[in-house]
Amino acid sequence: MPLTPDAPILDPRLIDHFQRRFFNCDFVVQAPTDAADGQGGSTRTWAGWTGIPAGANNAVGECLGAIHQLTGLEREALGTIGELATHEINVAYAAGLDPTMRVLYGARAFDVLNVDDYAQQHLLLGLYVAERFRK
Repeated sequence: MPLTPDAPILDPRLIDHFQRRFFNCDFVVQAPTDAADGQGGSTRTWAGWTGIPAGANNAVGECLGAIHQLTGLEREALGTIGELATHEINVAYAAGLDPTMRVLYGARAFDVLNVDDYAQQHLLLGLYVAERFRK
């Protein structure tokens, strides 16, 4: 049974400050969809993930978050398991977000490598991502 504090942990003014200060980036989470190409195969396309309701701009999958570039030592430690993560993106918890998805930040695209639900509290997700460079 989770413990519930008698009073809010943070003053509402501090919550507003943290939301403006740290969760100030607009992201769009996209999920892959495979469409038939008419030749018996399929083509991968991306669409806004419906696990996040439409945001202020009516874009499906749009959410606020924060992005942090990983330092060299963090990248080295994370890179030992598999693909090398370049950034960490923090967003509010959304059930079902997984490593098959990608995140758009403006014109930049990031492949999700790992999803971390901090302390299994279903409050905040840490997405370890690798930036996809376009030619």
